[in-house]
Amino acid sequence: MRRVLGKGASKVERYIEVRIETLREERNKTNNESTHLILDKGILELTYVLELTKRENHPDE
Repeated sequence: MRRVLGKGASKVERYIEVRIETLREERNKTNNESTHLILDKGILELTYVLELTKRENHPDE
């Protein structure tokens, strides 16, 4: 899915952004350190994927 909707984010980029935000909300709901580590790992990996996707979809930015 490399289609870009106008100058904004693609559907894939928007989905990843929503998932990152959801994981952040879940992290804020718990005080368990193990859960924090797991959620932090997921957030970090999705952030990398989002960055790579943006570079591919918007090379001139």
